[in-house]
Amino acid sequence: SNADGDWLVRLGYGSSIGTDLRVDVPNWWTSQLYAEGGRYLQDKRNYFNSEWQVGRSFRLDSISPRLVVFPHVVAAVDYDSKMRSEVDSLGRSSTSSGNAGGIGVGTGVRYWFREDKYKAPQSYVDFSVQYREKVFGDDRAEGVFARMTFSW
Repeated sequence: SNADGDWLVRLGYGSSIGTDLRVDVPNWWTSQLYAEGGRYLQDKRNYFNSEWQVGRSFRLDSISPRLVVFPHVVAAVDYDSKMRSEVDSLGRSSTSSGNAGGIGVGTGVRYWFREDKYKAPQSYVDFSVQYREKVFGDDRAEGVFARMTFSW
């Protein structure tokens, strides 16, 4: 195996407002923030990544009362202390600043399910696509970013 064994110490923080399905209003403000930092002890490698999304969620009742679309603005930052330079599989060397930050726009679509007569929907599947422009650092901060989340 090419996997390196190491110990990782990490700390994460997340906060969200308006990410649950609301039935009292057809649209509402939504914000999601996540940040994580860590250190690989043997490799002496530090990293940090974060993403903040702010926008308005809209329930699409004409299709399904459990379907929500979330257009948003996004800011993202990441840092890796060991990304200064690397060699690819063809032996070519590339350099990196180790950090990247971008801002942009995106849209998420979330479908809620697993409810019953006594409980609100407890699970969802979420698809998100964003386009970000680089603000600083490496080119990896720019482009299209896609994510799928399944929460049971």
